[in-house]
Amino acid sequence: VPGLVTGPPDQKMGQKGALSCDVILEDCRVPAAALLGGGEGVGFKTAMKTLDRGRLHIAAVCVGAAERLIADALHNFSDMASLVIAFAARKIARRPADERMTFGYGRIEIVAALINYTTLILVGFYLIYEGGMRMIDPPEVAGWTVVILGGVALAVDTLTALLTYSMQKGSVNIRALF
Repeated sequence: VPGLVTGPPDQKMGQKGALSCDVILEDCRVPAAALLGGGEGVGFKTAMKTLDRGRLHIAAVCVGAAERLIADALHNFSDMASLVIAFAARKIARRPADERMTFGYGRIEIVAALINYTTLILVGFYLIYEGGMRMIDPPEVAGWTVVILGGVALAVDTLTALLTYSMQKGSVNIRALF
C-alpha cells in the first residue's frame, strides 16, 4: 500500500514469538469503501482502543507475575524461619536431663511447634489484610528485590530439605516441617 511503512521489529524480553513494530502512515490513501466504521477517523479510534486493551492486558499479566514472586519469596522466607526454630529446638531437646531440668529438654520441641503454628496463623491473617489493601491501592513492585530474595530462599529451602529428610524420623517437630 503506498504510504504505509513499518519500522524494525521491537525487542521484547520473553515474547519473541509475538512480533510488533511501528506502523507509519504517510500520505496513505484509503478508498471510501475500505474505511472502517464507514467514516474518516473511526477506524483509527477502533485501532487505538484495541491497542489500549492489549497494553492493559500485558500490564495485568506483569503485575500478577510480580505478586506471585513476592508471595513465593515470603513463603520461602517463612519456611526458612520455621526450619531454623525447629532445628534450634531439636538441638536443645537433645540435651540430657540435669539438676534444673530433671525430665530433660524434650518439651522445647512442643514450644517450638507452638511458635511456628502461631506465627503461621498470624502471617495468614496479615496476608488476608495485605491482599485486601493491594486490591484497593495496588503498589509498585521492586522486581530485582523479589528475584534476589526468592533465589536466596529457594537455595536455603533446598538445603534445609536435604538436611531434614534424614532427621524427620526422630522428631515430631522436624517431621511436621518436612
